[in-house]
Amino acid sequence: LPAIDILKDLRAVVPSSSPSLNEEQFFQLRKLFLSAHEQSPYLGSYVLLALKGRLEAPWRALGVYYHLARSADEQLHGARDAVMALPESLFEDIEELARALERACALPLDAQSAMARISYFAEYADGLMRQATRTGDNVFVNRIEACRDIASEAHARFMELALANMRDALPVRHTGGSSRLAPPRPDFARPLAPEIVNDAKSAMELIVAAPLDARRLGDDPVNAQSITDDAHDQAKTYANDLVAEIRAAEGNDRAAARRLLDQTLSVIGPLLKSDEAGLIRDRAAAAAVTV
Repeated sequence: LPAIDILKDLRAVVPSSSPSLNEEQFFQLRKLFLSAHEQSPYLGSYVLLALKGRLEAPWRALGVYYHLARSADEQLHGARDAVMALPESLFEDIEELARALERACALPLDAQSAMARISYFAEYADGLMRQATRTGDNVFVNRIEACRDIASEAHARFMELALANMRDALPVRHTGGSSRLAPPRPDFARPLAPEIVNDAKSAMELIVAAPLDARRLGDDPVNAQSITDDAHDQAKTYANDLVAEIRAAEGNDRAAARRLLDQTLSVIGPLLKSDEAGLIRDRAAAAAVTV
């Protein structure tokens, strides 16, 4: 309640969802902070923390911290602890985002949620990194890099789970015979539960986006690209094996194999180039009329 008037002033200085701040706004914020701090250090910190919610993205508030921390204004000398509440809050945010990714990758994969979490973390970390790098703040840069390392490990785990989801949607059977080295063949005899197919479709989006997401996390995208390429090769091989099954089968078995191919292409479509998917469909159509 004591902060109501100050928060009204803050709303006037910083319109909701402000994308950036100009020099006049920096000056007004410093004046507002000092006025609040004179009443109590708590109110001073409260103004800075409330600022996070006024900006387009919370990480943009780090620039206000640097403005206050590096100002020659003598009135700020006794307010350093209150000023520090702002960057500490921002780094608590990003550390919690990283830990949330770490927790999420230990659960069954929710690909849409995972991609949203990764995207938001990457944007937050990149925003803080630009601010800290611009001012040469190596202490904060190191803290951001540590969070990125945690997020990158979680991202790698998400990719493993996504590959597992893909394989669940590409059922296989062992052909038997005397050789144990015979590769498994597509199993068109058992229908898949709709949730398995839907989970695999979402997983494909995560795998396709993996190289770009790795780069956004500050990680080397080569490993992620390798996983994406491997998924592509597995998926394409499976689809081509299904074409062979369609050609060899008859009657109901052929129809079941064609249904599985259509379902498979709906899952792995994001991995394939447009001409690859079209060629597989054409080959399947020709195989279906083979006598």
